[in-house]
Amino acid sequence: MVAGRDAEAKALYRRSAQRFLKLADFLGIARCWTDLGQLALQRGEYSEAASRFADALRIYRKQGFLSGVANLIEGCAALAVAKGRYAQALVLAGAAEAARSTRKVVAYPYQRARLDAALQPARKALTPAQISDCHQRGVALDTARAVGYVRQLLADIESDELPA
Repeated sequence: MVAGRDAEAKALYRRSAQRFLKLADFLGIARCWTDLGQLALQRGEYSEAASRFADALRIYRKQGFLSGVANLIEGCAALAVAKGRYAQALVLAGAAEAARSTRKVVAYPYQRARLDAALQPARKALTPAQISDCHQRGVALDTARAVGYVRQLLADIESDELPA
């Protein structure tokens, strides 16, 4: 994202989502919500990111668009790191890898680089054995179980953000 243009990007994504809604293009809407979640995450707006990821997940699940869920899972892995949930982040990264492999969806280089950068704090905080264990647990999740894992993470994060 170009520095200083976040507000413009947010407005464009929202307009795009409105247009996709008029066209009943639910996959387009889910992708917009996922990208809005990524944008909120970059801005440090973790509650907003969790909400947008949850919105996208509801659409993916309701419409059966599980082939697009890998990007969402990766976004949630980055969100987990930002919230200090390192083990969960690495499990989700493994789950995203499995989802991509199962559906033969390749990550673009920028997606891979973004995820690798986001996971660095988790990789520094955990031991190699913990990292390997988390990765293996994630890779072992089928997409339906990974979605359940994401739902729980998002619910936990959203409840963390509620005032006491």
